[in-house]
Amino acid sequence: MRRSAEGQDRRSLDVSKRRAEEDEAIGLTGLQIRPYEPGDEVGINDAFNRVNGLQRTLAEWHWKFSPEAEGRWIMLASLPEVGIVSQFAAIPTRVRVKEEPFRAGQNVDAFCLRRQELVQGRVFERTAREFYRAFAGPDRLAFLYGFPGTRHLRLGRRRLGYATPRPVCYWLRRVHRVASWRPWSRVEQGFDEAAADELWQRAAARYATGVIRDARWVERRYASHPSTQYSYFTAWRRGEPRARGVVRVEEEIVRWTELVWDGEELSDLRALDRAVLALAIRSGARQVSTWMDDETPEAKLLTQQGWERKAHPESLHFTTVSLTASLESDDLCRQFGVAMGDSDLV
Repeated sequence: MRRSAEGQDRRSLDVSKRRAEEDEAIGLTGLQIRPYEPGDEVGINDAFNRVNGLQRTLAEWHWKFSPEAEGRWIMLASLPEVGIVSQFAAIPTRVRVKEEPFRAGQNVDAFCLRRQELVQGRVFERTAREFYRAFAGPDRLAFLYGFPGTRHLRLGRRRLGYATPRPVCYWLRRVHRVASWRPWSRVEQGFDEAAADELWQRAAARYATGVIRDARWVERRYASHPSTQYSYFTAWRRGEPRARGVVRVEEEIVRWTELVWDGEELSDLRALDRAVLALAIRSGARQVSTWMDDETPEAKLLTQQGWERKAHPESLHFTTVSLTASLESDDLCRQFGVAMGDSDLV
């Protein structure tokens, strides 16, 4: 047994030495692939902004990657005198798969600088594989999900085990005044933590595979954001919360980022839709958009209310990759209930 272990150690050293020699030959001398360490955030954020042409603040980075008991779920590649050149990262998220709880990772901020030696050395792929090795497993991250860009998705499908992607179901409604209507439901604006938890308890069975959308989720994803403001609506009937929406108002469009509904009365959903439309009218928006799976009662009602199913303007696709043997990537991708707020784009 000891001889076998020593043999494995020697083989690992040989592989590492050969890889270092290959890296040196293509200009990657001193390449390191390692987990995040405190202080890396400045270099990460600078590289992320450079790759994406953005000006994200460090305050937003700290909100997005808030510290967990196990640390942050980030794998980095760096070069001497260059700094951070690639990242593969995830935000831990409480989810359910067929009502069984898991911790998954929302894959975000994956990037690699566009340099020939990094492409030739497959640095992004190697960074992702090190992430898998460090953070995969039922007691860590059971699977990853996200909305990768075209190049990332192509590589993920070919080399990283990503599931067959499915297109995001994008819905759009033009803003116009509608005839007055007296709803049976009362809609209140504002984040009500107790109501969010009560509604989730009632509605959770309808969302058997997906994010756990309780008050803790709303606080983490929306209410705690350092710069973006969201509006919250709850439809009440007979003294109980029946449906909840989160929206973001932009210059010419209102984005309905999340919907939770107990599925009992369409009038509750209709009242919520009217409240979102009224906000759009007040804000001067021309359109309201949302994401919603096609074959649902919600989608059928939206069609009746004047919503139209459109191709996503950025051709976004959703995909998953299982990091534990008990889950299958393609099944997860088909079953996972997706909302606009599951991305980091709003």
